[in-house]
This record gives sequence, structure tokens and C-alpha cells, in this order.
Amino acid sequence: MGKFKMKILKKFFRDELDELLTKVEFVTNERNMQIINQLQEEISSNSIAQEKMEQSKSCNVVLFGKSKSGKSLVAAMNDSIIYIWEKGYSSSMLLFELIEKDRYHHYIHIQDVLMSEIDDGYGTLAMKALIKYAYYNKIDKIYGELSSVDNDHKDRRDYYYSKFGFSNNGYKIELDRKNIEEYYNNNI
Repeated sequence: MGKFKMKILKKFFRDELDELLTKVEFVTNERNMQIINQLQEEISSNSIAQEKMEQSKSCNVVLFGKSKSGKSLVAAMNDSIIYIWEKGYSSSMLLFELIEKDRYHHYIHIQDVLMSEIDDGYGTLAMKALIKYAYYNKIDKIYGELSSVDNDHKDRRDYYYSKFGFSNNGYKIELDRKNIEEYYNNNI
């Protein structure tokens, strides 16, 4: 594999590549190269991921997924927005703000979840990407206020947050570090 391809893998899939390499430390270098080639093939077969990597140096691919209807999706983060890409365009986004209370406490404030497709897995992929980001960046909690604008679909909204383990008091949702780790370890 060329140096350029390895740089792309390391930039966009650093955690996944590190995880793969850690799992196979005891295997020969030849086996390691087979695993890296498999990852490269997976990336190469995903035209959306290739397009995003070519278009934007500042957009980091966080997760791949499939919608309930079978569409290939890519969750990509740029600054404090997680975009869900499908067929070359962003159709949905999760807006958040990273808050540093002090040197030791970091929070994520969810500002809005804007999905063009409802009940097709776009929002689930976006939240999984946010939880993955929180897990690797040792975020203490993810929280947000519930908007009365969403009261017409309150049941769907509340179910959405509950399936990730968020507490919900009717006004505010919150996922603490323990539950971030638990969800990540069991679902991502």
C-alpha cells in the first residue's frame, strides 16, 4: 500500500485502524497487511466515503451505516456538526456545541437534530457518531433542552433519546460519562 493511501487511512479512520491493529498484535505482519487491505477495500467500495474524502480535508468520517431502507450512509463531522451523507449530498445533521467548563470537565450541548428522513436510521447514525466522538474525547456528559416545537411528535422524540440511554425529565435530556461508555461498548 502506498504512503498516500496509508495517510488517508490514518487521517480518516485512525481509531478504527488502531483498533484493528491492536486486535492483531500477535499475528504476523503479513496478516496485519491483509486486515489493512480489507479496510481499504471497504473504504474503496463506499463511493460516498471516497467522495467526502476527496471533497473535504476538514470533514472527518466518523461512522458508516445503512438506513432501514438499505441506503448506504456516512456520518461525517466538521467542526460541531455531524452530517449524514447519502448519495453525495448531506440530507440531515446534528448540531452541537463543545463546552469546556474547566480544564478537566468537557460537555457536549445538543443544539438541534435536523433529519430529512424520519424513522429510517439517519438520526440513529448521527447520535451514534456523537456518542463515539464523546467516548474518544472523554466528554463528561451530553445534554440538551427539549423544545416545545417538537411536542407534536413528543413520543417519537422521547423514544429517540431513551434508546441511547439519555435521562429525560420532560425539559432536558442528559447522558453522563458512565452511560456514554456503556452505550459505546455495547452498541458501536
